Amino acid sequence: MSRDSIHFISLNAQGLRDVSKRQRVLQWVTHQKANVLYLQETHFTSDIKLAVDDEFSEWHCYHAFGAGNSRGVSILINKSLAVDIDHVAIDKYGRYLFLNLTLGSDYMTLLNIYAHNDRQLRNNFFSSLLPLLKEKAYSSILIGGDFNEVLNSSDRIPVPNKLYSSSNLLKMIAELNLNDVWRTKNSLRSQYTWRRKDSSQKSRIDYWLINEDILPTVRSCDIRPAMIQTTDHMAISITLTLNTKRGPGSWKFNNSLLEDITFVNDLNDFIEISSVKLKNSHTDPRLIWELLKIEIKSRTITFSKRKAKQCSLNLKHTELELKNTQEIADSYTNIPPDVADKIKKLAQEVESIYAHKAKGAMIRSRTQIIDENEKCTKYFLGLEKSRQSRKLLQTLQVDGHL
Repeated sequence: MSRDSIHFISLNAQGLRDVSKRQRVLQWVTHQKANVLYLQETHFTSDIKLAVDDEFSEWHCYHAFGAGNSRGVSILINKSLAVDIDHVAIDKYGRYLFLNLTLGSDYMTLLNIYAHNDRQLRNNFFSSLLPLLKEKAYSSILIGGDFNEVLNSSDRIPVPNKLYSSSNLLKMIAELNLNDVWRTKNSLRSQYTWRRKDSSQKSRIDYWLINEDILPTVRSCDIRPAMIQTTDHMAISITLTLNTKRGPGSWKFNNSLLEDITFVNDLNDFIEISSVKLKNSHTDPRLIWELLKIEIKSRTITFSKRKAKQCSLNLKHTELELKNTQEIADSYTNIPPDVADKIKKLAQEVESIYAHKAKGAMIRSRTQIIDENEKCTKYFLGLEKSRQSRKLLQTLQVDGHL
């Protein structure tokens, strides 16, 4: 994938029902060269969806509608990103929008939130998000938006005598191992995302929270003005590195190959022939053993790649045949038994291939065995990638500096 980074911006826009204000947002976010935009307090309702989507024609638009004068959140993804949306969860009150997506080999969960002003309602709101994230989220989580919450006393002016952070937000941060990126990057700095006109009160209440696993991929995170008029919020920005190149890593023999008769027979023949040749050469037995292991590894990798390629071709062919057969079935009022049987057989073949992929990813990710069908294949692929990223050295700390 040629793209090596992705730029996110989040903003509480305080109402975007006005066409001219939406145009200002479009011009502004284009100038910021953002790839993904989180918007809170859009005030969008279903009756203007078509107009909004038409105006943002270069963006994939996802909305959780609010009322005409309150709430509403949206996530806009520039069409230059080749993304697949795997799952969407929408809050009927327009408080959050949840997307699982695949971008190249990256599996990401995006969550845009607009929390309540009332402390108790806000605490209940964060409590409702935790089960969703635990059940559905991929290994890379990016939560952004207006939390209406201060996590550090230095993030509010006047400084409060006592900080009352939401217990359920703190629980969510702890259980999901989330990180307040801006604060991590600016441990001694004070900057605010909301302020009154006279600046008598100001707070940092807009955040990017990401899981610790992807913290090393953060290129930048900042607070910046949003030149769109009539909002008392600043925008927050974060840029992540994508698809970090890794070395080959350590190799381990895939013992499932021992169930493949072709592989076993070929390997037995090779070992027998090679052993005779090497023994006749009067080579040191220890060297013979090392040379055999090197050649076995090379042959195993070549065989595995060839087998994986053939598996992918078989999957592609079977899915296409299933699609075509399903289209034929759709042309009948009553599906003929032979067509129905063929659809069932093809569906089972496809399911079997994906189950095999999921099993392999589960083993490589070293997760515990779980019930069949409890998690999808992409969950394990994402978990496998997450474990790989944790083992990859992306930054070094020298004398206290990264």
